[in-house]
Amino acid sequence: MNLIIVLADSTVLVYSIRSSEPILTPFKAFPKMKNSSVTVARAETWERGVVVQTTDFQITMVEIRDEFDEIKYLHGVSPKSFIVTNDSTKGQSVAALGSHGETTIFPPTAKALLSPNPMLQQITPTTTYFALITPLPTRTFAQKNQVTFTAFQTLTSTSSTYPDVFVSTSDNSVIIVNTQTLEVVDVDCRSRIDSPIVKMAFSPNGRFLSVFSEKSVLTVMDVNFSTKVLDFDAKKGDLKELAWCGEDSVVLYWEGEDVLMVGPYGDWLRWDVGDNEGDDRDNTTILCEIDCCRVIKNSSQTILQRVHPTTSSLFSIGSVEVGAMLLDASDAFTAGDVSADDSAKAILRTGRLNEAIKDCVLGATLEFDEETQKRLLKAASYGLHFGYKQGGVEGGDHDGSTGGGNSTQQSKVSEQCQADHSERDPKGEAFSLEKNVSLTHSLTHSLTHSLTHSLTHSYLFEYPHAFSPAGGAGICQRSP
Repeated sequence: MNLIIVLADSTVLVYSIRSSEPILTPFKAFPKMKNSSVTVARAETWERGVVVQTTDFQITMVEIRDEFDEIKYLHGVSPKSFIVTNDSTKGQSVAALGSHGETTIFPPTAKALLSPNPMLQQITPTTTYFALITPLPTRTFAQKNQVTFTAFQTLTSTSSTYPDVFVSTSDNSVIIVNTQTLEVVDVDCRSRIDSPIVKMAFSPNGRFLSVFSEKSVLTVMDVNFSTKVLDFDAKKGDLKELAWCGEDSVVLYWEGEDVLMVGPYGDWLRWDVGDNEGDDRDNTTILCEIDCCRVIKNSSQTILQRVHPTTSSLFSIGSVEVGAMLLDASDAFTAGDVSADDSAKAILRTGRLNEAIKDCVLGATLEFDEETQKRLLKAASYGLHFGYKQGGVEGGDHDGSTGGGNSTQQSKVSEQCQADHSERDPKGEAFSLEKNVSLTHSLTHSLTHSLTHSLTHSYLFEYPHAFSPAGGAGICQRSP
């Protein structure tokens, strides 16, 4: 992971987050920019670099690549692209990319170094990082169509190997610039957008684009602009952050306000994620991850994640899902209710006991609270008691001599919960993964044996072959 800083004169600084050292000599995204009145107006980072726009609407794509990238990627880039490395005695070298060269390995072989391709002459066996810079023909488009640019984002999940840059225009449309062919396509979404777009964000899977307009309307569309999924009037402008939380909700943040999450049907929730502890500057940033988002403040961070459907079905008030019914039956059994078995037998008669056990096990993996994990895994173990009476669960033997798929899965979940709790506990001993697994194996076996013995003894008169010590599954337990 790298830190990228772009200065007003287009100087780009790239640092390694791990070592805090620069990985490239400072270079300019616009080497030919000599007019002092032209400065950088906007910069947006993406997973491989940064896209920079100047006040005269020039846009350049900067990719930070390393020794593990294949050289053949460079053979297909735009002829106008160039690279910057640290290998020159001047501290910086810029070379136009040629169209020939056959090497596909990095570092290049001796044969490759003798190639007339200027690109290969710049990349040597000592090169570890280099910047690939691709100027885009946006200024020409802006002058020809008399428009300005209001926002842009980079999409990497395309049919092409090379990213596309989506640029919103002042006439309520969006252009897509292909960084390989430099083709500019106007998608003409003016009938779907009522004002210029000021913020854009792609969903983690790259299928949808959320945009926020000058009239404070949040719109979600597919990346082909053929289907509009959502229109939501936020009724407040000057949006500071726009990001996705998972695949189906969008998070908005205004300076000094709470975080607003908007769901796929226009439902919304608002959270107070805390202040900046006396700092007058609001440096709040929202980072999108594959299944959640992080709201980062000056000295804290909050993770927002949509409740999983399984969790909702287990804990919703009045839920009649089989997982919730098994959880209720297990709670009743723990409380000493003699009617608990009747509820479990009712689930067994529906033929959905396996589904109920799986829901409880999955629910445990989605929880952070240790007691809730124990409760769910205990419910799964309680369901396994009745499953083994019917000849095993998910392939277990009739006598319960094999654990079956569900019990094996539950044991693995117990191990993972144990490891996670040890890592998250700042006061506990720092265990290695191997130590966690070893400890959890013995802990799981002892807890399973204890639980199994108790259940078997309690129901020996009715279920003489219901359980065996090898057939149960452990309960999450914090290491001492």
